Amino acid sequence: MPQYDVISWTAIVAAYTSNNDVGEARHIFDQMPQKNLISWNTMMFGYLQNSKNIETNTVTGMTNLDALSFFYEMEQSELKPDQFSYNCALSACAAIGALEQARAIHCRTVKRGLISDLGVGNALITVYGKCGALNEAEMIFHSMTSPDMISWNALLMGYSQNGQGSAVLDFYEKMQKSGVQPNHVTFISLLTACSYLGEVVKGQRFFYAMEKKHGISPTKEHYASETFAAARLWEDVAKLRAVMKEKRLLKEPGCSWIEIRDRKHMFLSGDSCHQQKYSIYATLYSLYGSMIEESYVIDSDLLVLV
Repeated sequence: MPQYDVISWTAIVAAYTSNNDVGEARHIFDQMPQKNLISWNTMMFGYLQNSKNIETNTVTGMTNLDALSFFYEMEQSELKPDQFSYNCALSACAAIGALEQARAIHCRTVKRGLISDLGVGNALITVYGKCGALNEAEMIFHSMTSPDMISWNALLMGYSQNGQGSAVLDFYEKMQKSGVQPNHVTFISLLTACSYLGEVVKGQRFFYAMEKKHGISPTKEHYASETFAAARLWEDVAKLRAVMKEKRLLKEPGCSWIEIRDRKHMFLSGDSCHQQKYSIYATLYSLYGSMIEESYVIDSDLLVLV
């Protein structure tokens, strides 16, 4: 290999990660005679940016090389992680729902005196919200001196992802009073919250105010709300889906996961590939039977939409 300085080596690593070739980027990284903090962060961000499958390592075929393991490897090096490093590691935890790892990394940020960094704080709110640890997400938010739009949106999204519709609407009122302006992410949480609560009229107002008042063009995530369907407004549903089809907007399938005995199980909407799917189906049918025995009426019309 030609003799490059550390800046040139790092630029090559960045180029490969930008072109989705994480494997070659790591190959170059391992050959670097010298590495600085930017080199390590560039490689770790490359893993994160390319949405590498942290559990199965199926993207590049490499083993034990992912954002989190790379972060731990970095901790063992002569260079210590900085705010950006911790931000990436926490983002990786959020992507796979690794709550215990996130808590451990949180402790490290406190020990290193980085907990007051806004980016680290926002990443902590995001991972705790995604993992359902809303009390911890709230604690981080309220400890912030000057939360920004990302901070507000992170907690809003946490409430939304955990079905806390009323909390979303209440927190949005506080956001408005704070003077922080909403963006497209804010309205995804608001529309989802209205769907949970059956607040169709309020959801419609948010949808139209988003574009008319705030100048935010709807995206596929906004169009994908079931706000209208939940109230049997089938004509509105049809119109929205027609708009989505016309604009070639496709909603990504819903995704959820659960951690059992330190192993994560991930599920996609419509997915039937899990090795224990028959046991899962049997349990679901048993729950349906129990619901019927308790006189709970299952809305089959809405089940069609899922």
